[in-house]
Amino acid sequence: MAVMDQSHFEAYWNDAAPRVRTFLAAACRDPASVDDFLQDVAMTAWRKRREFEEERSFEAWTVGIARFVLLRHRRDAARQKVILAPDLIERIETLTVAERAESDDDRRQALAACVAALGESARALLKIRYETGTPLAEAAEQLGRSHGAVRTALARLRDSLRRCVRDRVDGAHRGDDVHEEER
Repeated sequence: MAVMDQSHFEAYWNDAAPRVRTFLAAACRDPASVDDFLQDVAMTAWRKRREFEEERSFEAWTVGIARFVLLRHRRDAARQKVILAPDLIERIETLTVAERAESDDDRRQALAACVAALGESARALLKIRYETGTPLAEAAEQLGRSHGAVRTALARLRDSLRRCVRDRVDGAHRGDDVHEEER
């Protein structure tokens, strides 16, 4: 069996293309995609031209290819698109916002407990710097400490509070009743 050359293929394709286009237009959900599918059918037919048997109808063969092109497209589209109903999207958004608010409340409560567990001088440093908004240099002067010492102490306090809050929130989510340091 001889392989169809380009000129024979073009002649067959030019005869079959209007019927293939009609099939695609009728079967396709997206009329704007008909030309893309038609091109895909032509390219597939060209690649598979060795499989074409001249006793068969070229038109029927390419319509069969078009059917498979559409099925492949629908299969791929079904895998890629996740379409959610608007009410479901709204519900997910509401749950996400509520979950975030709950998480923020948990973090605030954990922070309050962690600050309460600090020593008096650490709480005083936090109050001067963050509650009253006193600049770092002025806070250092009020405390009779160097600027660097206050900056280092605040950095260590923030790290300590960050770990404490994380441990308390994680422990609450695991159901632990007691904080690690209290055991």
